[in-house]
This record gives sequence, structure tokens and C-alpha cells, in this order.
Amino acid sequence: MTDRKFRVGIIGADTQASWAGASHVPALAAQPSLVLAGVATRREDSARAAAEAFGAERWYADPYELIRDESIDVVTVAVKVPAHHDLVMAALKAGKAVYSESPLGATLAETEAMAAASKSLHTAIGLQ
Repeated sequence: MTDRKFRVGIIGADTQASWAGASHVPALAAQPSLVLAGVATRREDSARAAAEAFGAERWYADPYELIRDESIDVVTVAVKVPAHHDLVMAALKAGKAVYSESPLGATLAETEAMAAASKSLHTAIGLQ
């Protein structure tokens, strides 16, 4: 057994109207092997507020900055569906494990592209 902690970053962790805050954050907190390493929203003020409210180590006003952060192991995509494809593909390209809310893609083609991209990596797409 390992004591390794997986560092999770949540994209879409807004404190105002966020499924991430109601579902993902409590689920992460209940897992001793997971650490909420970062949260990202599209605005600096909401990203800062989310980090403070949820106890995240870092905040990002740019979700792609969270994805590029080498200290993040797992990226949770908790935004509206139209943004899933680009964020999931960027995270997979960065070699991250990805957990995405349902539905995975806005179209079957997007979903198939994301699934295909995950197969060539030592990662997987998880789906709520």
C-alpha cells in the first residue's frame, strides 16, 4: 500500500452555482488518497473565492493554466458540456488523468475523439 496522495484540480469549482462544490469537493475530501490541489474558474475573483471556500492549495483564472501545472495529477472537468471537449483533450494531451461530468461530449464525434485520445495514454477518462 502506498501513502501517495493524488493531486486533483477541479475546473468549474465556482462557489455560487457549481455542481463541483456540491458534489466533487465533498467526494474528494472523503478520500484520504486525494488532495484538492487547485481550482479554476474563468474569473480571478471567483477562483480565489473557490480556493478559499473549498480549501484548495491554488487557484487559476485560466483552466488551461491548471492543466499545465505539473503538480496536478488528475483534472476534473465540471463545467457545461460545450467546454468539455477542449478541456478534456488539453488535459489528456498534458498526460493527466481526467474525470468529466456527463455527458462527456456535445456530440458523438467529440465523445469518440476523447475516448480515442485516452487510449494512447497511461490515463483514463472517468465519467460521473
